[in-house]
Amino acid sequence: MSSKKTLFITHLAIGDFLYMQPYFKKLTEKLSFLKIDLCVDESRGKSSFWFNFFKKPQQSNAVVEWAKKSNIFDIVYHVTSNPKSKKEFLQKAAAENYIQVISFGCLRPWVYNDYTEKISKSAFKAGIRSNEEKYDRNLNMFLKDSLPNCHITDLYGFWFERLFNFKLKDEEKLPQIEIDKKIETSVLAKHPQMKNRSSVFINAFASNKKRSWPMENVASLISELKKIPKFANQNFIVNIPPQEVENFENKKEIYKNENIIFFTAKESFFELPAMLSLCNLVISVETSTMHLAQALKIPQIALMRTKSPEWKPYKLEESKIIFAPKDLHIKSITPQEVLNKIKCTFCQTS
Repeated sequence: MSSKKTLFITHLAIGDFLYMQPYFKKLTEKLSFLKIDLCVDESRGKSSFWFNFFKKPQQSNAVVEWAKKSNIFDIVYHVTSNPKSKKEFLQKAAAENYIQVISFGCLRPWVYNDYTEKISKSAFKAGIRSNEEKYDRNLNMFLKDSLPNCHITDLYGFWFERLFNFKLKDEEKLPQIEIDKKIETSVLAKHPQMKNRSSVFINAFASNKKRSWPMENVASLISELKKIPKFANQNFIVNIPPQEVENFENKKEIYKNENIIFFTAKESFFELPAMLSLCNLVISVETSTMHLAQALKIPQIALMRTKSPEWKPYKLEESKIIFAPKDLHIKSITPQEVLNKIKCTFCQTS
């Protein structure tokens, strides 16, 4: 086995990977002799629906699939909540003789710090301090789990600077994603009305209900937008995540408009960014859709809580944010507030 291999262990979600990917890419450029592997552990408690998206057991979750397609990592491990999965990962990783084992696990850091020791007693080990002495004592370096008044990409930058002594320029930190042209063609074939008409994509769903927006608000917003000449003839793409399709069936009657398309990424997560790339405006709560819209440089209105400002779109002029009042959930943002933000941002005449 190679003696120049580093393993990163983390519980990546879509947003995490979008903002961390530029650092991994830079690392492979800076240290071209170093091969890097990645472990995505989804057993971090209640996982997002994308971790459970695929019904076929041979299909991995979206983050794992994306990481494998990125050509950054030699090996991508996928650890599920099944104890057998964890055992197999630890055995395979231990056989790789890593020179560095680094945990970016901010949730339950003691679990991932324990992984580092079980994988290698001799490797350089870094992780988030858990304040559990028996799990922390074998780490060679401690990483902070947060930085005050900073974007999440700055925290990741802090980690990589400490570990590998490099920084990214602001423009290098911007998230990116490549659209699969075959999937884009498939999406267009299913929704031919997208070809000759501008479209607004609306996502009101998040895995956490505190970050979701009522579907009644979506219907009200569309109704009001249709009264504005700029939006009168546009398509409105209403995103319905796979796990919400059945629950949504009895709510369709509140949408009475021929230009509304109910969209669900049924076959692959990558149908979602493909559909987003065909739209001119995105309105989304704070979830993967918001981060993907930024990566695709699509103008958007983001609905967020004040609790997580570090996850706001990063330095993109096209993104406008509406924060819910302090300590309140996303549902406290009214359709009128969103309408007003759209009018003042996208309907001004010169």
